[in-house]
Amino acid sequence: MSKGDYSCKCPICHQKVQYLSTTEDSILHPASVYGITKQNQEQMVLTIGKALGIAAVAFRYQNVYGPGASLSNPYTGVLSIFSIRIKNGKDINIFEDGKMLCRNYGINVPLRASGNYRLGDIRHNFADILKIRQELGFQSEWDFSRGLAAFTQWVKGQYIQGDKYEQSLLEMKEKGPYK
Repeated sequence: MSKGDYSCKCPICHQKVQYLSTTEDSILHPASVYGITKQNQEQMVLTIGKALGIAAVAFRYQNVYGPGASLSNPYTGVLSIFSIRIKNGKDINIFEDGKMLCRNYGINVPLRASGNYRLGDIRHNFADILKIRQELGFQSEWDFSRGLAAFTQWVKGQYIQGDKYEQSLLEMKEKGPYK
């Protein structure tokens, strides 16, 4: 990543690999403290539920966003962070590739692909929802474009506070995960 190449590659032959979905049976190997705490919380809930005879289920949500998301927490997620930056007229530091938010807000701010990255971030990952579809009949009603439109429409009606993003970057630089 430090060379600006964000492709997943085989550690032996260095060729790009084919992306596979993450299933419930996928091996967990969190690469960040945040990921480790999510894994531990899941294990605790399932273990305690079993011990107490209480049905417990763990959902592994990925990149949650939408109306009602925190707009004041700089660790809440990239869509909230970028939305605050756009609404405050500040540039956006894109770690890897571009986003559609400026178009949805009708506001243009400078976009800079800095090549920065956070240790432990996962670039290419998508959830396999086959099991929940088969066992519970779940079918997503929202695609990303529609979800993003609902989120940005909601943000437009919110009071936009000061931007704490730069402060969060300084904290990450001091603690090591920001490169």
